[in-house]
Amino acid sequence: SSHFDSHSLSRSAKCKLPPRTVLQPAMALASTVFQAVLLLCAAATSVAQSMRGAAEAGITAAAEYPMTKVPTNQNSGLAIASMVSAIVVPFVALVIMMWLK
Repeated sequence: SSHFDSHSLSRSAKCKLPPRTVLQPAMALASTVFQAVLLLCAAATSVAQSMRGAAEAGITAAAEYPMTKVPTNQNSGLAIASMVSAIVVPFVALVIMMWLK
């Protein structure tokens, strides 16, 4: 007994494909559209690369002339208070939660 019996052959005979001449224009159109999309992607990539190069050139120019004066915050007490509160507040919250329990 063969792997391909008459039943599977009759099923494949029912499913007819269109002639090759009908598929060729559709495949050509799909190929043309694919090529156009590929061309647009390549163009977008090259534009993005040139923009990236210009941005990196600006960064390099800025790195050659660093800031000579560093700005400082006059309210350094507020910075210390915020650091202390970041440590103290969680412990106070835990104590309150345990007290309410």
